[in-house]
Amino acid sequence: MGRSTYNATKIALLDSFGHFTSSDTFEFHTTDYPNKVHRLLKMDHDGNLRVYSFNEKMNTWEVTWQATLEPCEVHGICGENSMCSYDHVIGRTCYCLKGYKLKNPHDWSQGCEPEFKPADLSCNRGVSFGFLRLQNTEFFGYDLNVTKVTSLKQCQDLCLGLCERCKGFQFKFNRDSTYDCFTKTLLVNGRDSHNIDGDVFLKLPKDTLLSSTMPLKHLPLNCSIALSQPMNRFYEKPSKNSTLSFLVWFALGLELKTATKGFTKEIGRGGGGTVYKGILDDDRVAAVKCLNEAHQGEAEFLAEISTIGEKCSYYYVLD
Repeated sequence: MGRSTYNATKIALLDSFGHFTSSDTFEFHTTDYPNKVHRLLKMDHDGNLRVYSFNEKMNTWEVTWQATLEPCEVHGICGENSMCSYDHVIGRTCYCLKGYKLKNPHDWSQGCEPEFKPADLSCNRGVSFGFLRLQNTEFFGYDLNVTKVTSLKQCQDLCLGLCERCKGFQFKFNRDSTYDCFTKTLLVNGRDSHNIDGDVFLKLPKDTLLSSTMPLKHLPLNCSIALSQPMNRFYEKPSKNSTLSFLVWFALGLELKTATKGFTKEIGRGGGGTVYKGILDDDRVAAVKCLNEAHQGEAEFLAEISTIGEKCSYYYVLD
């Protein structure tokens, strides 16, 4: 969140008060700022980035900030040629555009495929086309061009002239008292909302436009166990020894070193490591244990203060 492709440092910090800052000047405050609590910045399964704050009285984690307020603004949820729709009771669902069908009944992220032959969109097939208006709709990204026009027909002609390269266009009024025509080479990140200013016109063969049924919104996926199948997706394990990891351990190491006054008061020793007495910022007394062995690879290149943060963890012994 907030990353710039022109900034190679990408350093960010979320403090215990709920203030997030980054090297590309992006920042935000959580709703419970400036309370000092334990916090967790997490990318959830729905693709939304959230900050959780720990409520000690309720012993629960509560959302105090999220990157995207509208669920359907999260890109890639419903896949190509499909739409994301939100209902306050049912929640977020996906559906295929008119003239398209679901590609995989188990996974909406794979999107929808055309019921017609994709080659029918070519200008050389002699197929007649029409446009289906989708009100208050947008497909974010993949614009072939953005052209100022004075009429809807001008935008339609632009799309038709691009043949199979244009799957449709977004049409909206601009400040110059004309219209912006966004011709689309792909239909992805689709969503409909009353807050969207502008309409999308979907290009379809006229036979499909006249014969195909309208899609059903809020159609559930078939999630039966009998139809389950493994998904061939592989994710590269992030390197633990990253710059951000170094900074986190650096900050933690300084905090522990300050709390224990430089690891000077030893209160116990065992086969796994040495335990020191420490006093935290809120005056709670803690026992800090430094392990004898760091994780593989850490000790070779982390600085001394980072090694402190890597090896040491604290446990409250007295409030």
